[in-house]
Amino acid sequence: MLMMVSSGLSRYEAQKAQQTVTPRPNTINKASLFLPLLIMTAGVSGLISVITRNWLLTVVIGVLLSMMMAVIVYLLTAATRHQGDPKQTVLVVREGLVRQVSANDLVVGDVLMLTTGEKLPVDVALAPDAHVSLPSDLAGLLALIGRQVPAGVGIAGAVMATDAQATVTAVLRDGL
Repeated sequence: MLMMVSSGLSRYEAQKAQQTVTPRPNTINKASLFLPLLIMTAGVSGLISVITRNWLLTVVIGVLLSMMMAVIVYLLTAATRHQGDPKQTVLVVREGLVRQVSANDLVVGDVLMLTTGEKLPVDVALAPDAHVSLPSDLAGLLALIGRQVPAGVGIAGAVMATDAQATVTAVLRDGL
């Protein structure tokens, strides 16, 4: 299949974009979320136990809060599981030449040459004839929060269903 290759970014534009990207200092650590939830579960269960003096109610509330914690941890894991592998390499068009570049070196505006079955390392704007499929847990997470991926957009973690060209719209440097 022949694809029209756009010129992509120049070397200067790519270097400038890499220099302007600053890492976010306030990243969320999943372990730092787990401890407050555990403390909250113990505190609420203890409070209910003291107020009602009913151990069965305390156990039921504790189990429900534990299930809520498990769902939160699952959602955080699902959200981060599909982020691109930093060691993954992709074909990028820069200065009119197709080059193999690490996913860490991608910048907004890079033009990617993607093949069927390839996992997207970053968010991209897709060509009109391109299609992607979302992993089931990522699709479930989006449905749970009431969001849909707009047509013509591929999010990190989606898998290409067709060979296509795409433009990078967002890169993630630090994780969630």
